[in-house]
Amino acid sequence: MTDKPETKDATSDESAGDTEGFWDWSNRVYRLSGVADRLINLQDANKFDVNLVLWCVWLGLHVGAVKPKAVRKAVAAAEDWDAHVVKPLRAARKALKSAPGEAEGADALRKKVKDAELEAERIEQSLLEGLAPSEADEPASNAAARSNLLAYRDALGSSAPDEVFDPFLESLSASADDHA
Repeated sequence: MTDKPETKDATSDESAGDTEGFWDWSNRVYRLSGVADRLINLQDANKFDVNLVLWCVWLGLHVGAVKPKAVRKAVAAAEDWDAHVVKPLRAARKALKSAPGEAEGADALRKKVKDAELEAERIEQSLLEGLAPSEADEPASNAAARSNLLAYRDALGSSAPDEVFDPFLESLSASADDHA
């Protein structure tokens, strides 16, 4: 996930409520202390997609635990979008960051590519939000969020242990407690 725009203060005491959309929720949560580092670690160490991790938690907290089939459908859609749109933009941005010399206009182009990458992630999150089932097998809760994360892990065929998401979930809970 790229740096999020300053749309909402993550440390706000303002309650999000059940109507908070995925994009706004993820912007707020991503800025909570320790959350971004934990998400990047999940991405780098285990190849988990940050947007899908966030979606699983958002879904668990706003809808509940869903059937693994719903998670697999979201994984397929996100992987396709990520492979064909987000990753090429990210690669271009990183290439421009390390462009040789002071190529005229490279910084301006890199900013435009970064903005396009962020917009691609917003579109991906909108796609994922649209795939969220309206009903769940279990009510919305932290346990439902964890259940969705484990369904995501299983959908990837990952051999990561059940505890792989614990540091992220703990940082999310600790930050939420700090700002409650």
